[in-house]
Amino acid sequence: MGAVANDPSGDVEKDRTGASRASATATPQSTEGHTVTYQLILRHLAKFRDGATALLDLFAIHAPAADADQAAPVDSGASAPAVPKPVAQEPKSPLEIRIERHMSMVDQALCQIRDLNPEHKKKLELAPEVRDQILTKERTIHDIVGAELHFWAAAIENSPLDKFDQTEQAWVRRVIRLAKIIGVDAEHKEHLEFLEAWASQEHS
Repeated sequence: MGAVANDPSGDVEKDRTGASRASATATPQSTEGHTVTYQLILRHLAKFRDGATALLDLFAIHAPAADADQAAPVDSGASAPAVPKPVAQEPKSPLEIRIERHMSMVDQALCQIRDLNPEHKKKLELAPEVRDQILTKERTIHDIVGAELHFWAAAIENSPLDKFDQTEQAWVRRVIRLAKIIGVDAEHKEHLEFLEAWASQEHS
């Protein structure tokens, strides 16, 4: 048999036909692929939307409480230890002020005498200027003790049923001791004896 000559036009027609078919077949596949991709994207967007909605709802629930906590004033005293308030002291009576003033004057005079004669020498052994200063301090104590003997003896005699508090009793007993140590003149001797009798009855 003789060889059949190839027809170039036929091959071209075949290529066109095959290309047309391939193009027709590829077009639906590409459309389907895009459709699947869009659906996946829409699903993911829906999930993001639902998650964002839930997150906003969660913020809406807890945000008022958080705002209230931030707006509430901080109570600094809650964490700090409680500091006890100072107890208000009652005003001192004129009698208490008198006792404290005279007691302070006596204590000051006694300290000065001790500093002037730390070795407790006899007055004749001291220098004249030191001896004069000590005599002045002793005179101050003597005057205070005499005035207190007179005051307290009169107070007790005029109000024998009145009871003195601990401060007053302690001061009267101290005045009696000082009077015995430094001695008193005849004017205050009777007052001293009266207070000694009163003190013995108070302790009996």
